[in-house]
Amino acid sequence: MCLDWPSNSDGKNMSARSFVTICCILCALSLLSLLAILFVDEKFKSKMILLGKGLAIASLISGIIGVPLGISFAMKPLGLVDAKIGVSSILGIIAVGFNLGGVITTFIMK
Repeated sequence: MCLDWPSNSDGKNMSARSFVTICCILCALSLLSLLAILFVDEKFKSKMILLGKGLAIASLISGIIGVPLGISFAMKPLGLVDAKIGVSSILGIIAVGFNLGGVITTFIMK
């Protein structure tokens, strides 16, 4: 499989990499902003919760875009009709599911 891997990077590969990277960065920033609520005054809590919710939604959207792009890029060199997705693809799907759970949990916060 690795021998047939394209040596040059096309747009789909770079898009998948950038969206997944952005997803990871935004997820960490969202977590930090929500944990920072414990240490800020009452007048800043509503703004920090809103910031955390926005970052969580942005992380979810970039994950929803990046994971399918990465899966389709990884499956393209195989060219098989009955090809099966690998463990990394399944872990990407599970990560987006956890991210969705984090967004739901974030919206429960008041």
